[in-house]
Amino acid sequence: MNVKKDSNSNSMTVISLSPLEVMMMKDILHDALEIYDDMSMTTVDDEEEEYVNYIIDFIEELEASL
Repeated sequence: MNVKKDSNSNSMTVISLSPLEVMMMKDILHDALEIYDDMSMTTVDDEEEEYVNYIIDFIEELEASL
């Protein structure tokens, strides 16, 4: 994975991913979406909810950039 760090902020931009990294990311995002779907049926703490919401935001940004 090639990553570019923005010197003015804490953000990082992924420049390229290998096919294996893409598959691994898809698996992680799939798991996160399953957790997100299950959140309405279970009790989660604020930290878990924040983490899942962060992943959902990432997915939306990734889809918008493709």
